[in-house]
Amino acid sequence: MNNSMSHPTLIRVPRAKEQLRRVLSFVENGATCCGLGARETLSMTLAAEEIFIYLCQNADHDQMIDISCSPQTYYLRLDFKFTESKFDYRAFNLTHETNFGVEEDMLAIGLLLASRSVDQLRLVREQQKLFRLVLVKEKTYALPQSMSDPSPAVVFECEPRIATPEAIELFAKMASYHLSPELLPQFFANPGKLRDMVASGEYNCAVASDAHGRQCGGMFWRCDTAKTLECYGPYLFEDQAGLEEQNIYTGLLNSCLKDLTRTPAIGLINRYPGAPLSSRDFEELGSYSVYKKDCETTTEVVYFRQLREDPGVKAWADTALEDFLLQEYRRLVLPREVEFIRPEENKIESEYSALTTSFQREQNVVTLRPLWPGCDMEDNVARHVCLLEKENWCNISAEIDLGIPWQAAFTKPLLKHGFIPRLVLPHAGQGDVVLFRRPTVLHCLVPAFVKNFEPYIPSQPGDVLKKKYNYDVLYRLNNNENPLGPPSAALRAQTDFSPIDSAIYPSGDSYHLRLKLAESCELHPDQFIVTNGANESITLLIKSFCEPGDNIITADQTYGGYEWVARFSGIDTKLVALNNMAFDPAAMLEMRDARTKIFFICNPNNPTGTYWSTEQLTNFLEQVDERCIVVLDEAYFEFVDKPDFPDGTSLISRYPNLVILRTFSKMYGLAGLRIGYLAGDIDVVNMIRRTAIVYSVNAVAQVAAQAALGDQEHIMRTREMVASGKDLLLHELSPLGLDLVNGEGNYVVVKLPFSDSLAYRMMMQQGVMVRMMTPFRFPNCIRITVGQKDAMQACVKALAKSIKQGSNLS
Repeated sequence: MNNSMSHPTLIRVPRAKEQLRRVLSFVENGATCCGLGARETLSMTLAAEEIFIYLCQNADHDQMIDISCSPQTYYLRLDFKFTESKFDYRAFNLTHETNFGVEEDMLAIGLLLASRSVDQLRLVREQQKLFRLVLVKEKTYALPQSMSDPSPAVVFECEPRIATPEAIELFAKMASYHLSPELLPQFFANPGKLRDMVASGEYNCAVASDAHGRQCGGMFWRCDTAKTLECYGPYLFEDQAGLEEQNIYTGLLNSCLKDLTRTPAIGLINRYPGAPLSSRDFEELGSYSVYKKDCETTTEVVYFRQLREDPGVKAWADTALEDFLLQEYRRLVLPREVEFIRPEENKIESEYSALTTSFQREQNVVTLRPLWPGCDMEDNVARHVCLLEKENWCNISAEIDLGIPWQAAFTKPLLKHGFIPRLVLPHAGQGDVVLFRRPTVLHCLVPAFVKNFEPYIPSQPGDVLKKKYNYDVLYRLNNNENPLGPPSAALRAQTDFSPIDSAIYPSGDSYHLRLKLAESCELHPDQFIVTNGANESITLLIKSFCEPGDNIITADQTYGGYEWVARFSGIDTKLVALNNMAFDPAAMLEMRDARTKIFFICNPNNPTGTYWSTEQLTNFLEQVDERCIVVLDEAYFEFVDKPDFPDGTSLISRYPNLVILRTFSKMYGLAGLRIGYLAGDIDVVNMIRRTAIVYSVNAVAQVAAQAALGDQEHIMRTREMVASGKDLLLHELSPLGLDLVNGEGNYVVVKLPFSDSLAYRMMMQQGVMVRMMTPFRFPNCIRITVGQKDAMQACVKALAKSIKQGSNLS
């Protein structure tokens, strides 16, 4: 690396036009230093001239401007640092049209020319009126001559190693010849540029070759001071399996990882892997479709590897991203303090906004990034989308930096115009970066309420988590599962199930199970619908009784399934605050209107464990009358042993608008088989049955549930285990000074002195998985599933250690 290029030079000049010659001379010297050609030098000096003249027109002569010049082997960077109270950002937009009859537009035409003359432009407000405008111009490289068939090496006599300049150029040519363009970043088309990128010290490269210099593969990566770096490859030029056997893939990756130990990087992102990466080396950040001009699509996967401990970072985001971000941070186990900003809280000072655009022509991808907020953001996004679609750009992306608070204001305009958040890139900017994609093909087909709903992202399987965190035992205390498993009779029913019966459809209406449910509850079999878990019951209810314009009412801090199903079905949800951690019947009735169709009541409530007594429930039903359906979710009713706790099925004959939901997942330990049921008045159930999907419940689940139902011995053993586990938790956690929400059910909620996402991550590293409660609208709380003694002891130990670490961090 040429060290003279690594340190910027700086001049400070008055904002006066007579200083222009000095400024241009300074820029030309920098262009000469980094070897820009005459054409690029002219473009950069033109941009500098127009920006300096514009700044002079809006300043007093005693104001100064700092200009720094950073020459590198393949680009020149200029930084203009200045104070400004009035700046016309419109000219930086791709869509800006200058009106030569308007004085303001004439003044801004210089900015327009400048923005079109450089490869990158970024505007940063460092203080209230202190700005930094960054310009980057890259060298132009001649395209290489086409290669004759370059045969890759087959026999290797050495390990992959850091490439020489000549080997780097050959690697770029080999990659371009053997791999399709969409698998490579654009700069691979210029071998000389690839060589200079490494010479700059910002990138490095390793190749695998034989003793004669014939290459079979290579890998390229960034290695500067960014918190998250990018890598490309490993690219292999012959049979993938054969090279795997020779450890070429591993050798190239290890060369990259070893080199990155000298950097401060926290993570490594790979958008161009060449082939699917091994899960032992990388995890998937997410994926999305890439549309080609020939109407074909491919799936692009973005991979991530954590290089060292993530210290956490603060994020600012619009409330519209709340569900998406909380799910992604939980899935990726990232410690984040997120401040959600309501649109009305964004203080927009400028009349006009600005977006920058970057193009990847080989991949037919264009990416929009916020340059500055303004009152016209929504129209500005629309103008860009319209122009890009007219120019047949098939893949339109957008990025928002969560480390820059004002960028949150662009969220709603992006969502309104079809952009969907797809993945989070950790530490990819000043903070995390959210990548949005605009699926053009689907934009006009999908209802708004579906596009605005974030899919639920479940936690990874236990075997994957064990491997990821390198521990032998994982205590899953996040889903309120029963660690005792199913009753013995249910286990035998699964074991006795004949494999040959898997070829036969199950009973379409769970005939035998409904007979046993009817006997157990003293109802008619036709008063039951057996479903694929209780969530299917919720879906059937909303499909049966609600249409667009209707609403449901439930609590704001309860099981989220009611709200989720309603929202992705286009049904409004009215949320009522809890009163003393319990459902508030008076407030729910007061919120009802002519379009309210269903009340959802979780009894006992998940996660607070509070419940309505028989008297409270019947009083509520009397006031509702038959004008709404009342759904009583009794997922945890078997855990309650209180004399005033109601048996919902016994009230159906008195209240025909009452529907009961129950599950075999919790008490009976059949969560993996997904089976539950609903019960109600026969006329109501027959109406719901119209929306039910036949054969949705598998045969094994049916026989196991039938065997498990009513096993009182199993219920008593589980209750004893839960009582003992709660006593242990209460006794061991009380010295830590933590507040607990401890009601009925096999769970407790713990209030923490810091972020629940941070606690989740620290406990995961110790082999204990709990549930973050921010999605339940209990910020800085975790929910712990109560289980057996060893799990509770491990949980207490992990939580105590996390409290200590968290206190030190704060």
